[in-house]
Amino acid sequence: VELGSSLDGVGFGVHDLGALQRCRTAADVVALVGAPPAGGEAQGRQDEPPIELPEVVAAPLRDAMAVVQRHFNGELLGTRVLGRAFIPRNRNVIVVANHTSHLDMGLVKYALGDYGEGMVSLGAQDYFFEGNRWKVAYFEHLTHVRPLDRTRGFRQSLRQAAAAVEEGNVVLIFPEGTRQTTGRLGEFKPLVGKLALDTGTDILPVHIDGAYEAMPKGAVVPKRRGITVRIGPPLEIRHLRRLTAGLRPADAARRVTALARTAVERLSRGAVLDLEREQPTIEALADRAPRVEDATARAFRSLPDRFDPARVERPITWYFTLGGPRWTVRVDERRCEVREGRPDGSADCVVKCSPELLVAMVEERYVPEPAEFMSGRIKTSDIPLLVEFSRVFALSDVSL
Repeated sequence: VELGSSLDGVGFGVHDLGALQRCRTAADVVALVGAPPAGGEAQGRQDEPPIELPEVVAAPLRDAMAVVQRHFNGELLGTRVLGRAFIPRNRNVIVVANHTSHLDMGLVKYALGDYGEGMVSLGAQDYFFEGNRWKVAYFEHLTHVRPLDRTRGFRQSLRQAAAAVEEGNVVLIFPEGTRQTTGRLGEFKPLVGKLALDTGTDILPVHIDGAYEAMPKGAVVPKRRGITVRIGPPLEIRHLRRLTAGLRPADAARRVTALARTAVERLSRGAVLDLEREQPTIEALADRAPRVEDATARAFRSLPDRFDPARVERPITWYFTLGGPRWTVRVDERRCEVREGRPDGSADCVVKCSPELLVAMVEERYVPEPAEFMSGRIKTSDIPLLVEFSRVFALSDVSL
């Protein structure tokens, strides 16, 4: 009733409250009230048929490509691999690595050797499996990349990743979510921690040094040789469960994710994180999580990397009040501006929620449910523009 009244107050009357109660996401609400589709994509356009490649053709092509890729990622790039003795050859693992270059996936596979044959990599569906038909055919038939739909939210991503792990595959995840444009290690998304705990799978940390200098984001071909890949000891599930005993699932996932990031960061310095040997101090290490305000700032500052100018039709300003911290986000067809504080003028959309909910919306692609609007956990002056915020920054599937 409260949500219906709020919608009516901004010009979107709802006559069927039962239908409103059945809505599960903000996008469902927008569809119900009849808001125009975000993005204005042409409707009814006939998609081109996919390119099918028979397995009798694809299999030898994959074998030939594997030989070429081993030579390229090894000799041609001058790659040195350290720590292969840590590879647990009697079981599958979740491999986590830093991500700064398109070279990273092949470098990890090369570093793992025979253990990495058939390794499944989780790649963004909108990047690898949409658009050019030839590119889609390549990734569908000639690689072990599986689509991870990052527009459908945290739960869907978790289901897709868990399916790959539970099939017994060695699965590669880049927990930063996207290639880092600075070359420095970014924050890890909590998916990897939740995935390890839910599937009971060890995490194998890997650090790649030199790929950013060789082929950073935006480069088409490598510019230099000399890459080092370091493999660390597995973060065994028995230790991860011991260190998260008694924690809520969300907190446990964050703790495991923090440990995974620490393991990769240590490899960057030539050191390792051994959960068993460092038992007396590991609890304190795992608890060194960012403060809420730090996490909030991190979430907002990640928005420019997520920004898709092609999805912007007109300038929009959002103003977020988080019970203390205030942030302004403004986009137009060319750029995204994020800054702390109030907007200079009026905002097109005002959003009030907790810092924790905002971080979940950005970092976990969480979609608030109608009940959260009704309870006041999140409030907004314009629901369609809040949906547009998720769409512009690729936080959820809200295209209608």
